Amino acid sequence: MRGYPTFLLRQLQSEDSIIPVQPSSSEASLIASLSIFPNPFGSVSAGFLMDKYGRKITLQLSMLLFAAGWAIVAVSQNIIMLYTGTIVGGIAIGMGACSTIYVAEISEVQNRCSLLSFLEMFFSLGILIGYVSTCYLKWNVAALIFTVISIISLFLLFWIPETPYWLIKKNRPTNAMLSLAQLRTNEHAEKNELEFKTLSLSLQQETEEKVGISAIVENLKPLVILVLFHVLLQGTGYTILLTYLTDFLADFPINLQRETQELVAIGYSVSSFVASFITPLSVNYWPRKEATILSGVGITLTLASLGAFSVYSHSHPADTLWYVVPVCLYLYILASTVGVLTLSQAMISELYPTEVRGMMCGLTEAMGTILSGISVHSFPMVKNYVNTGEVLLFFATFGILTIIYGKYILPETYGKSLTQIQSEYFRRGASWASIRKNAGTELKEEIASP
Repeated sequence: MRGYPTFLLRQLQSEDSIIPVQPSSSEASLIASLSIFPNPFGSVSAGFLMDKYGRKITLQLSMLLFAAGWAIVAVSQNIIMLYTGTIVGGIAIGMGACSTIYVAEISEVQNRCSLLSFLEMFFSLGILIGYVSTCYLKWNVAALIFTVISIISLFLLFWIPETPYWLIKKNRPTNAMLSLAQLRTNEHAEKNELEFKTLSLSLQQETEEKVGISAIVENLKPLVILVLFHVLLQGTGYTILLTYLTDFLADFPINLQRETQELVAIGYSVSSFVASFITPLSVNYWPRKEATILSGVGITLTLASLGAFSVYSHSHPADTLWYVVPVCLYLYILASTVGVLTLSQAMISELYPTEVRGMMCGLTEAMGTILSGISVHSFPMVKNYVNTGEVLLFFATFGILTIIYGKYILPETYGKSLTQIQSEYFRRGASWASIRKNAGTELKEEIASP
């Protein structure tokens, strides 16, 4: 449902809409944010469901809710039905966060980064489909198509195995070995058995070390690190631009026709999708700290350029330079996708131990989506007091903070197993200074190694 409200609002604000919505009304901001605000409930619920019933069942439940939400939206005849379908879909989005955990736990160390980044590729594809469908189709027809896609996805999930991590944790070794055989290959039975023993030992140590409420206390460090990542993602304007891009384009002090605005918006989602193809390579062969720093540099330069151009065009005719806007926007989404956006999601599955991974993943996603919902819901009110250029320059300052965060706070997890990450950075009693020291040392070693 991300990307869907962008053109949905335009259709609902047209004269022939069956559900009329005024552009400046609270209904418009609610429609934009109701797919986000329920995310925390879905994320926290998914955390407990993942740990109790498994990753696979939680994924299936999220897809069932997606189908239900889209179906309600498709048949909506009034604003209440539209709200209801959007809320159900928002819960499903929150529960869908367990896909990150699932992919991380079924992956081998050398493939984990690439496979996690593929999630971002499909996320970007979903945004692109949402943009294009609601631009060229009636919003209820698009919702009906998404309902069918959700139902098909639900049935496909019956053929995936449960993760070996969860099966071992639940003392089901036979099923865990069968899962490894499905995920790897029967030709490497000895390798599968070694992986099984390694996972079993790791889980046994985690169970002995972490008990009750102390498990949450022990994971405050990675929680703070990851929540800061989400603060930076929202601070650089990712969700706001994604949701209100056509409004940004309409408010820009240059003459852009409605058709041009729509093409620029679709081009924005295409750029995000193209950037997601680069992500598997950059994440798999690029240290996390470097990726975050360079992403912050790209975000800062593009948003500062856009903000400066907006300020300039307020006092100087700049219609002939309209192409500066899409170029900067496309470079911005490229810089954001290959770094901050992807890593803020992928590292959730890396920084928490298996014993509390589901719960802490749900809590982290919940806090991230609360930030996202607040930014989307409050933006229409904020823009009444500031102009487009000032907003973009504000976003650019968070790009600078992203650079600082990547250099001094973010731990380096590139090329490490989940067990190594825990033992090096988040063992009992590890200080912030030691995390930064280890992160810098490991990064130097990786760069120096052939």
